[in-house]
Amino acid sequence: MLVSAPGHSGRWERLEPRPRARMLRQVLHAGLRTSFHALGRFVASHPVFFASAPVLLSILLGASFSRYRVEEDVESLLAPKHSLAKIEGNLVDSLFPVNRSKHALYSDLQTPGRYGRVIVTTRKGSVLDPVHLDTILKLHHRIYQMQVTVPATGVNSFNYSFSYLCLPDDKNVCIIDDIIRAMEEIQSARTSNSSVPLLRYPITQLADGRQAYIGHQLGGVQGWGPGGAARGPGTGARGEGVRSARALQLTYYLQARGGLMDRVAGQWEKAFCAELQHFAALHPKLGLYPSTSSSLRTDFQFSSVLAHQPLLASLGACGVLAVLCCSMRDCVRSKPWLGLLALLSITLSGLTAAGILNLTGATYNSTYLGIPFVMLGHGLFGSFEMLSSWRRTREDQHVKERVASVFEDVMLRFSGSTMLHLMTLGLAASPLTNMEAVRLFCRTAALAVTISYVYMLSFYSSCLVFTGYLETGYRHSCFCRRVPKPDRLDSKPAWYRCLMYTRYQDEAPTTNAPPHVVGHSHAHTPNSNPPHGDVHSHAHTPNSNPPHGDVHSHAHTPNSNQPQGVVHSHAHTPNSNPPHGVVHSHAHTPNSNPPHGVVHSHAHTPNSNLTHTHTHTHEANNPTTDGHVANSINAHPHLHTHPTANTDPNPQDSHLLLGCVRRCYGDWITNTYVKPFVVLLYLVYISFGLMGFLQVTQGSDPSALVAMDTATVLYTRAQQRYFSSYSPVIGFYIYESAPYWNASVQRDLLEYAKGFQRISWLEAYLNYLSDRNQSTSQPRENFTNTLRHAFLREPQFAHFADDIIFAERGQGEEPDVAASRIFLVAKTTENKREEMSVLLDTLRRLSLTSRVRFLIFNPSFVYLDRYAAAVSSPLRHSLLAVLFLLGLSSLAVVEPLVSVWLGLTLLSVQFGVLGFMTLWGVELDCMSVLCLISALGHSADCSGPLLCGFSSGRGESRTRWVRVALERHGVPSLQTLICYGAALVPVGSVRSNLTHTLFRCLTLTAGCSALHTLAFLPTLLTFLPPSKSPGQRPDGEAQRQEVECVEMNDSTRVVDQITTV
Repeated sequence: MLVSAPGHSGRWERLEPRPRARMLRQVLHAGLRTSFHALGRFVASHPVFFASAPVLLSILLGASFSRYRVEEDVESLLAPKHSLAKIEGNLVDSLFPVNRSKHALYSDLQTPGRYGRVIVTTRKGSVLDPVHLDTILKLHHRIYQMQVTVPATGVNSFNYSFSYLCLPDDKNVCIIDDIIRAMEEIQSARTSNSSVPLLRYPITQLADGRQAYIGHQLGGVQGWGPGGAARGPGTGARGEGVRSARALQLTYYLQARGGLMDRVAGQWEKAFCAELQHFAALHPKLGLYPSTSSSLRTDFQFSSVLAHQPLLASLGACGVLAVLCCSMRDCVRSKPWLGLLALLSITLSGLTAAGILNLTGATYNSTYLGIPFVMLGHGLFGSFEMLSSWRRTREDQHVKERVASVFEDVMLRFSGSTMLHLMTLGLAASPLTNMEAVRLFCRTAALAVTISYVYMLSFYSSCLVFTGYLETGYRHSCFCRRVPKPDRLDSKPAWYRCLMYTRYQDEAPTTNAPPHVVGHSHAHTPNSNPPHGDVHSHAHTPNSNPPHGDVHSHAHTPNSNQPQGVVHSHAHTPNSNPPHGVVHSHAHTPNSNPPHGVVHSHAHTPNSNLTHTHTHTHEANNPTTDGHVANSINAHPHLHTHPTANTDPNPQDSHLLLGCVRRCYGDWITNTYVKPFVVLLYLVYISFGLMGFLQVTQGSDPSALVAMDTATVLYTRAQQRYFSSYSPVIGFYIYESAPYWNASVQRDLLEYAKGFQRISWLEAYLNYLSDRNQSTSQPRENFTNTLRHAFLREPQFAHFADDIIFAERGQGEEPDVAASRIFLVAKTTENKREEMSVLLDTLRRLSLTSRVRFLIFNPSFVYLDRYAAAVSSPLRHSLLAVLFLLGLSSLAVVEPLVSVWLGLTLLSVQFGVLGFMTLWGVELDCMSVLCLISALGHSADCSGPLLCGFSSGRGESRTRWVRVALERHGVPSLQTLICYGAALVPVGSVRSNLTHTLFRCLTLTAGCSALHTLAFLPTLLTFLPPSKSPGQRPDGEAQRQEVECVEMNDSTRVVDQITTV
């Protein structure tokens, strides 16, 4: 079986017998490389079509932005989609609807329905001081009388006030907070010079005898201690007197009956915020922090508005650095436009993906800000890899052949990394994901990456074809003007010579290293005893007119004094009148004398038939003799000079980063004295990553994903500062009929509520029976009859009628209590959300063993319930899917050791990013998980080519192949990371919690990927598998043949044809 040596179209070798798995990989690789080679030729043959089609498609789909829509339901995005809390919320809403409830539940940030809420604080003094109390009541009356006009203009306009929109009670009077009634009583007492009623905390008693919970309405409270001493804020026993309070919270619940009323309520919320802003300007001694039902949605989407200009700055900074990374001193071989065209290709793919989303009716949200960076990292990686491969092709080939070679060399790896991206994003976008924001982000990012891959194959590749024709015609890479030859350039000014500097192929080399050197892949497996290798001595005299051919006279004479090696002596004499071609005839005859080497004799004779023929025959003297191993995947360069190749240009022509890596960094990172420090650095990296990993916390607070300095953030800070002593009101719902008259059931329910601040109809009813010397254990009929006709008709207990649902049993029978509710409030500390999560789990476990069927609910539970599992599961699924894909592909496509190394690298990068982001103050929320999922593909982009390049090498030392891999694949990864990092810098300046999380996570992803690609892997690969030791020849193999090619030279290109075996 004959297989082409990779990277050299003119070299064919016969494969040795190998295991079936390796043969399968060879067949698949050969087929894929051939397919990509054909695809490259096809694209290069039709560059205009492939350049114009993506542009036209993007313009057409970009016109669909008239259908642009923003997601309005933030709860569906940030809360787990399938959670028990949502099911419980639906059950609660069916039993006790908010619009029929006279006492709506209070939540930290978001309450069902429409509402307006404000926290009033004082710069000095207490909100209960006469001057502040009067001002707050004045604010209340202004809000109560505030009107909105809907529609704003027209004959059918109507004015709507709060009294029309509010939730009415039984007397058709708007329900207001109990603290307002208490403050009105205090103001009335002061006006009439009567004794001021005592205000207790957190449960106080109003003038009508009704007990009201004011723990979430009065904050920063200082109570009276024993002997009249003042207590600290929020301290004291139940019902103690309030000495002072620093904050007050007012809530105005609205009705939303149908579309019109919902629109009116939305306008009222806007007027509410405007009125508060105006009132705060008139009363600077008070601080006002408003919040409405639409504040979270508005502030969450406001991050996208703030990021518009920084994203443009990111694109500009990335474009400048992309141009610099693609530039060289040689004005012809430099490709600055390809840097901008790579960004244009990414931009067009993003526009196309957005158009598809608009046409399919998808909505946008602020988490999509991370998608451009996913596309940017992947697209820049592909473009720089293609440009690096282009520079390694032979300049004397036709542009179509060069593009086909680039496709054959790069597209297999680029397609593999794209598959990794799609695997991670696709599985996270599956129905297995319980977080809607994560699912939508990954679905959109997968679509964008797919389109970016297609545009890289079409648009960017066609741009590479155009720049290739410019290079072939020796035109300036920026101005497209033909560069004059050196004899004409010498008469120009110095600045013009610097601007137009290039190197023509017919120039003689000016340094010891010839300008045209090609590495012919002979796939030589070195001797297991490296010191006994071949020694080649070459003396090259350049041809005065190389394009027309040359005459090489080679004489290879074995040295009898060195039985363990061979010495080749080459003498190249230029032909003063060369023909248009040359025929080289090589005859390799093994020397029977040396036991560990071979002696080659070469005779090169010029011929005018335009052919160059090589025939090599190698015989093995014994089983331990070094042999040649051919591999369709691995290229093993054995350098020979050739006048038409260019893989080792002059130092002044080299790319800056390539020159630094080749001459400095590659030697430094593989230095024996540097390796221990790199290993130590990796241990430090793992240690700090573990430290952060053990401190990971979940970020279920939706306010952590909104823009800074917005109403939501300011309100949340004030709420946490002044109202963190008590939890939100928790509803304790008994959703089935229970024997409330039974003494044991009563004891159980009282025991469950023990330790809470509570508003319980059952406790009040039992106290009511005890005060009247009635037994609490009565028959069902008596218990229910007294409850309905005596207890609930008392003015101070009438409000409990909203907490009980009666079910008729039959005619003439007392109804049963079908369902009821009790309100509980827990004492909390600073870690309020964590304590609420623990409380939720504890009460749920209790409900499973209780004889009374109950559930607990608060609107904030939809964000807390199973949040950690919902957020982390997409990351776990994606990581397991990638590892499974690598393991499966190692059986047929990828070398097993490459899969192992890449899997370990992905795990290491993920571990480091997760640990360091925790140390940087980033919690595990939906945005950080999105970044971690995209980090899998980004780290694979950077590390995968380096590992493949190192693994493919055979025949030389590990250090040599690490340096080669760094030159070929480390430089494109470094260019990608530089441009990627520059694009991230402007995003860090956006005043948004969401973009700060995005910036920190993506910065850590880029940094960890850079450390692994440029430091950890190059060092570890020098002493860890895969091994580079040469394999031994099979005993039965006595001879190996090589097939080389005929080169037919004309004035434009080289045509390779197979001639002999």
